Amino acid sequence: IEQQITARQRTGLQFLLNDKDGAGVPGTASLSVFDDAIQSYDIFGSTITTQFLLESEVRGHVEHPGFYFSKDANSEAYADLLLLTQGWKAYDMSSVLEDRLSLIEYDIEKGFRVSGKITGGLFGREQKDAPVFFTIEESVVKVTKTDDEGRFLVSDLHVEGNGNFQIKANTESGGQNISIRLDKQFEYLPENTESIIQSEVKGLQVAVEEVSPEANSKLDFLMRAQAASEDAEQFIDVQMTGELDEITVTSEKPDVTETGVREDYATLIGRNHSGMGTYLHLEEREELQNYSIEHVINSLPGTFVRGKQIIINSHASSLIASIQEEDPDDPIPPPQALIILDGVHTDFETILSYHPRDIESIAVLRSAVDLAIFGAEGSNGALIVTTKKGSSNPLIRGYSEGVIAGYQLPATFYSPRYGVDVPTDLEKKDNRITLHWEPEFRVSARGVELSFWGNDVPGTYRLVLEGITETGAPFFYTDTFELIEE
Repeated sequence: IEQQITARQRTGLQFLLNDKDGAGVPGTASLSVFDDAIQSYDIFGSTITTQFLLESEVRGHVEHPGFYFSKDANSEAYADLLLLTQGWKAYDMSSVLEDRLSLIEYDIEKGFRVSGKITGGLFGREQKDAPVFFTIEESVVKVTKTDDEGRFLVSDLHVEGNGNFQIKANTESGGQNISIRLDKQFEYLPENTESIIQSEVKGLQVAVEEVSPEANSKLDFLMRAQAASEDAEQFIDVQMTGELDEITVTSEKPDVTETGVREDYATLIGRNHSGMGTYLHLEEREELQNYSIEHVINSLPGTFVRGKQIIINSHASSLIASIQEEDPDDPIPPPQALIILDGVHTDFETILSYHPRDIESIAVLRSAVDLAIFGAEGSNGALIVTTKKGSSNPLIRGYSEGVIAGYQLPATFYSPRYGVDVPTDLEKKDNRITLHWEPEFRVSARGVELSFWGNDVPGTYRLVLEGITETGAPFFYTDTFELIEE
């Protein structure tokens, strides 16, 4: 990396992993670039290397773990003293050789799992050796059988985000007069009996005359972080919806009835939307209750399903489409609409797991007035789904479906691209604390190239790179550079 860059300059990074012989090694890494003045950086602090090779293998807290991997002449001798003092983890090889290992109380997890019980017949007896056919996302198909108690287990599932699955089963003789009862996803795990007490977080209260220089510095960074967050949201709002003139919103106070109490505010917006929105009450459209939820969404004006996203035609989608046409080599993710299910933010897969018979209403919001309460999150429109309260799905013999919560998808963070979609002469100060955050990227044997944009705050910035090679070796690298005014 360059040792000195200027404000709003685009800086390129090149990473190459080499083994001890100098040959390129592929791997996976994460990268962060941030203001080094936030706090004193501990060069002997905890890293992925110390976590893998030291901290996870000794008892108790390790002070300055990075020291034992440094080039200090005493690092190896002090490492011996640490292990002799705090002990280490090892295996009782005599027990292994004599096959005297203790029984494992819980199975080793290699992925997610779906389990349940199958009953059938006149008295609902457990169905032994019943074949079970499991399908998830139309790509993973597994076949298993129930045990003597009618229970089945499908394990080693690798799911990112939420995955829709279907289960089809019948009796050993082929009959379909059975019912499938699914277990909750994680109820098989041991319960944590130790309660964790978190300290109460109080609001920041600072008296100017009593503030120390150190506290003042921390307060400056808090204000700067808050300002950067507000700037990011404001930038997205303006880019997605355009600047608005001053408006006045008036509405009648909703009646507080038994029905109104159980409806969240988002649903009330759906019922009383502006002229640009759409409200669909499914009980009034019986013909739609026989179709899939995807078909129902596509039937709404200006709303459609594309891939694994719900798109609502608005100013935002038109803007992004025009930017995409101007620069096809710089793809921009399609504008995913905000999805709210019974007042809670949810995702595309969860909505598709519902049947239209279980849904009371669907509202589509696309105007700035209706979306104001959601801030930047609602810049691409909002789909508000309200399910029927107290209703339950009719039991379908020999068939069941559900949603499994898989690995969390990586988050993305706001970062400007000056000269591409942000004017270089933007008057507002860019005071971001984190210049770049790349949670996961691949490094090939030939290396990888990344880039980020500087801000308007001169100072020293730190780059931290951590990861693991394909052979399982952890690595860590850090460096600093100066950002100066033009």
